[in-house]
Amino acid sequence: MSASVAVVLLLPGRAAAQGVSAAVDADKGWGFSNAYVEAGHRYIVSTSGAWTVDYRLWPAVGAGGYDSSTDDKIYKGCKYDGRYPYGRLLGRIGNDGQTFSVGSGGGFTAKASGPLNLRINDVDRCLVDNSGYVQVSIS
Repeated sequence: MSASVAVVLLLPGRAAAQGVSAAVDADKGWGFSNAYVEAGHRYIVSTSGAWTVDYRLWPAVGAGGYDSSTDDKIYKGCKYDGRYPYGRLLGRIGNDGQTFSVGSGGGFTAKASGPLNLRINDVDRCLVDNSGYVQVSIS
């Protein structure tokens, strides 16, 4: 599913005045959120929408991912990051940054400066049966 993205760019070295809103598709790998974050700064995240790691077998969930009971039933060979449930919204700063949980919102403190990338917790080879998207707002 392809979705349009409304963007307000955050310039490196400047605080976010308005923030960024982007759609993150369940059937795509890492994608740039159009947000640049700075190390040590706290960012507030809100999400809406739903996605699934297999539209044939599992119901759609929000960016927090599947509950532990459902997560235990899903095939174990497809998690991008085993620390988090399938369907969790993940983030990383830059192309080689450490993966962290964004989940269904709240906030995070950036451990590095650079572009914020987002994805569903499902490896690239398993994205073919995914469906849906979540809308992410970052300020």
